Amino acid sequence: MRRKLVLIQLSRALVPLLVMLHHLSTTMMDYYGFNIWNLAYLPLTGGVYYFFSLSGFMAYYIYRQKFGRKGQLSDFLVNRFIRIYPLYWVVTLAFLILAFLFPWFATGRSGTWLLF
Repeated sequence: MRRKLVLIQLSRALVPLLVMLHHLSTTMMDYYGFNIWNLAYLPLTGGVYYFFSLSGFMAYYIYRQKFGRKGQLSDFLVNRFIRIYPLYWVVTLAFLILAFLFPWFATGRSGTWLLF
């Protein structure tokens, strides 16, 4: 039976939300002059590194008993591909449709396309 690491799982959910909130605050400040909770001016570092380190630990913790078994790597890669690749294409196609229907959607502040 696998132990549940509740605090680690909670931090895996909380840290990306904080990183996204900081990016949202910075974007809002750049485009609209509105700074959410003054986060745009904070010199935040380490959130992304913490999330990557924590995700690496969780991957090791979950798959450590499967290391070295024949066929496990290919099974893992196929399952990961099936989970990620279709969603990637759905999001990419949705963005392209929006970009062509509403050209202002794909332009940055300078008026140039974000696609290039």
